[in-house]
This record gives sequence, structure tokens and C-alpha cells, in this order.
Amino acid sequence: MSTRKSRTTGSPSTLDLLASEDRKPRANPRSDRRISASQSAPAGKRRKRPFVIGKADHRYWLQPGKLFSDARYGGDLSCKFQMHDRREAFTLRTRNKNIAAVRAAKIYNDVSALGWDAALQKHKPITEKAKAATVGALIEAAIRLSAARPESLSVYAKALRRVAAAAMGLDGGHKYDNKAENREWVAKVDAVSLFQLTPARVMSWKNAFLRAARTPEERNHTIITISTLLRNSKALLSPKILPLLTKEITLPAELWFQGITNEKEPLLNYKVKLVDTRPQRERSMS
Repeated sequence: MSTRKSRTTGSPSTLDLLASEDRKPRANPRSDRRISASQSAPAGKRRKRPFVIGKADHRYWLQPGKLFSDARYGGDLSCKFQMHDRREAFTLRTRNKNIAAVRAAKIYNDVSALGWDAALQKHKPITEKAKAATVGALIEAAIRLSAARPESLSVYAKALRRVAAAAMGLDGGHKYDNKAENREWVAKVDAVSLFQLTPARVMSWKNAFLRAARTPEERNHTIITISTLLRNSKALLSPKILPLLTKEITLPAELWFQGITNEKEPLLNYKVKLVDTRPQRERSMS
């Protein structure tokens, strides 16, 4: 009777109310929490996307680790970046971080707008001092400025000449490069520019030298030779004379030994042999 009355009067019945509740879309409680949280949060505390600063902005270079102190230029700040598969370092000629950041952004913008060649000519011109940055000039200046023993400096100079000759393909040099018959070879090696003696060429020579070893004994000997030559040649650039050396010679951004991985040197096993130095008569009596 109640159902018939509800149809005639138009008032909804209990079954109609339940069916309508089932047809309503149910809200996602997680989305409700997100919406309520975003609506209730203050405007200043809403989550924002991180602000990215590019290298063209001086604020990028103010971030930690973007500028570095270069001992070759008396501790002045320098920057280094890569663009179009080329990587270069620039000295900014100041220790003030704010000034250095502005200069670094200027250099980056010039490289982006003008290209590498024009930017290098503007910010890194090759001066007469840079043209004279040769193996011989480095050896001469290092020997003159260093207080090390002459014997040690001679070993360091020979090591650098051997590395430069091998990397540049200048054959004909002997182990002792101060002999009269070897002066022509020494002159050729001393004329090699430090800008041509790149780590890539040194690495190519090192790998070829290692591949030429046929036996494990030869490979061990080769590893020791390479490590000794690189270590001794690097010793020419002592930290004590490096600030003075850079005032006379403009060194390249990457020196010949930088980035060269060291092979694990083998353990040297020595066999001790005891020799009886007593006369034959005393040995026969004992």
C-alpha cells in the first residue's frame, strides 16, 4: 500500500533512495586529501618546481665546486666547461669569487654565440710566451728555478724528453741524451710544444708500449718503465716552483701526465745469493 502511494504521490521510496546512493561516484580519499591539503596550505608554502640556473648566468658559477683554484696561475680561480664535444679551461685572473663568476659566464656566452675559435682568440690568445712553451723551455726554467740536486733534475729532464719523443714519434734517441752524437735528437725533442704533448698522445703511446710486450716479464718491465718515466717527468713541476714557472711559461690547461691511469706495478722478488769471500785455504780448513 505504501509503495503504491509513493508512486502516485511522487515521493521517493526507500528502495529508490538506496539505488540513487549506489549510482553516485565514490570519491578517492587520496585525491581528496591532496586537494584539501593544497587548498588549505598557504600560498607561500606550496610546492614549486626547482629553479635551474644555467652556465650563462653568473649565479651558476657561484655554486660550490664550479670554480677551482689553479696553482699554475698563482692560485687564481679558473673555470672549465664542455660544449660541442670540446672541453677547455680558462683562468679568470682573480681570486674574488664574484668577479670570477661574472667572467666565467661571459666566456661561456661568447663560446655559445661566437664559437670556440673566436672565443679562444678573445679570452685565451696565444701569446709569444705561449708559443715558447716547449719541452726545452720547461726544462731550462725548471732547472734554473729548482733547488733540487742537479743529478735529480737531470733524471727528470731525461724522463720528460723520453716521454715527449715516444708520444710524438721522434725515434732515434738513446737512453743518455747528453752525448754528442745525440744532440740533434735532443734539439728536436726540446722543440716540441707542450700544447701538442697532450694526455691523449701520452695514453696512446702507453697503450702501444704495453701491447708490444710479449711475455709477462716484458709487460712487468714495461709497466715499471712507464710509471718511472711519468713520475720523474712530473717531478719537474714541483709545487714550490710552479707559481714562478707559470710567470715565464704559459702551461696548457691539461698537462701530459693528467688523466693517465697507473698500471699496478708488479712485486719485485729478489733472490739473495751468499758468496764466501774467504781465501781458498780458509774455506778448506772450515
